[in-house]
Amino acid sequence: MTREIYYVVFDGRDWMINHRGKHYGPYSSQKEAIAVAVDSAQNSGGRNPFGAQVRTRDANNELRIEWTYGNHYPPLTAIPGDRPARVRTTSQV
Repeated sequence: MTREIYYVVFDGRDWMINHRGKHYGPYSSQKEAIAVAVDSAQNSGGRNPFGAQVRTRDANNELRIEWTYGNHYPPLTAIPGDRPARVRTTSQV
């Protein structure tokens, strides 16, 4: 078993979450996608002895770690006053 990695990516139109080779979303903003990815990583990190991590790409196309299970606080909200939704598959949209 390895660490669960959630990638927040922009597909040219929408923000998506890539996890284990599957895309989830779309999300209206990078901030929303990161919040949902962190919420999902928080849930899966507790079940995985290696934890979980959320990563994005910066302006130079280099990977950036946004959040790591056990090193950062769990998310409070995706949008002020709103609890993040669960990861949804593209087939659910």
